[in-house]
Amino acid sequence: MNKILIVDHEPTTVAIYTKIISPLGYELKVAQTAEQGIEIAIQEKPDLIIIDWKPPGMDGIRVAKIIKEQIKDRFVYILMSTDQEGKEATIDSIDYVDDYMKKTAIPQVLQAKIKKGFRAIQAYENQNSLYQEAYNELKRVCDKRYQLLLEKEFLIDQLNKERENLETKIHERVDEISEKNKLLSEKNHEFLKELEIAARLQHNLLPQNSPITDRYHVSSRYIPTAYIGGDFYDFLHMRENKLGVLLGDVSGHGISAAFITSMIKTIVTNSRKHLAYPQSFFTNLNHNLFGRIYYHFVTASYAVFDLENPSFVFSSAGHPPSFLYSKGKNEIIDLSAKGTILGAIDDITFEIVKVAEPETLYLFFVGMLIIAINCPTRPSNRSLLSLGRA
Repeated sequence: MNKILIVDHEPTTVAIYTKIISPLGYELKVAQTAEQGIEIAIQEKPDLIIIDWKPPGMDGIRVAKIIKEQIKDRFVYILMSTDQEGKEATIDSIDYVDDYMKKTAIPQVLQAKIKKGFRAIQAYENQNSLYQEAYNELKRVCDKRYQLLLEKEFLIDQLNKERENLETKIHERVDEISEKNKLLSEKNHEFLKELEIAARLQHNLLPQNSPITDRYHVSSRYIPTAYIGGDFYDFLHMRENKLGVLLGDVSGHGISAAFITSMIKTIVTNSRKHLAYPQSFFTNLNHNLFGRIYYHFVTASYAVFDLENPSFVFSSAGHPPSFLYSKGKNEIIDLSAKGTILGAIDDITFEIVKVAEPETLYLFFVGMLIIAINCPTRPSNRSLLSLGRA
């Protein structure tokens, strides 16, 4: 229920106000002095206060000022009553008084003034509610924006930390890779040096000089595609006044292929009794390689020359074909001898081809090994090699 406080020392006036206001349904409070009115206003918190122009103790304007200054949490409508003529302008100019009326006003005027006051209170409350809603919404938006700003700053800070961590890791990784590359380069340099040494050692396994007799002249050139590989050849001298010429190729390149060529060199050295017979030579060599060279295999050609007569016996183990060039007949003869690669299958046989010609012949082994047979003059290595390229 809305409250109305009447501050007036005249009982008659209070009685008249009470009679007029009571039907309106408001709760009434009465103070006869200025001090009493201020105390009740602060304690009871009335919505509307009717103050006499000059209550006992102080003037009504001062009372209104004190009440307005003490009650700041809500709007209090103050109606000033006076029986003095000519005070309207003065009252209108006072900030602490919301309206005025004459004590002698008829009841309808007082009721209208009271209703006007409560409409003003309601308007203030409505306006204050709108202001409060707007304030709350603005505060909510500001709080949300502030929260977003905090989250943004947090995310930026996290991103900066992640970026710094990532940059640190990148630098560490780059340094690590650089160090590993340096070590790898050093190891690679050492490896290349070892390969160079291995290549020289492998080259030393090859014949250093080509055999030359009255009937045979041999020319050779060895140019590997890598530091070390599986290509090899050898000249095998026998007591029976015979010369064996072996040309072979181990599948693949690198250390494993080079190692197998060393195995073959050892096997051949320890198999002297088979040197004069190509078929037996390959059978023995295949038997010793089978099951020991794993995924590799070997192809080879082998010829045994009679140093006293212009004849030779030839056999092949899956090697590319070799050719004879007859200078007298000016024709090329394919030396086709059936044979299987070495080291892949055990217990295999090899075909042999016998050649006996009194005329001048040139035997070409694939791999740039050329033998001049029954040549009347001694050809140079350059002439034989140039003949092979032609």
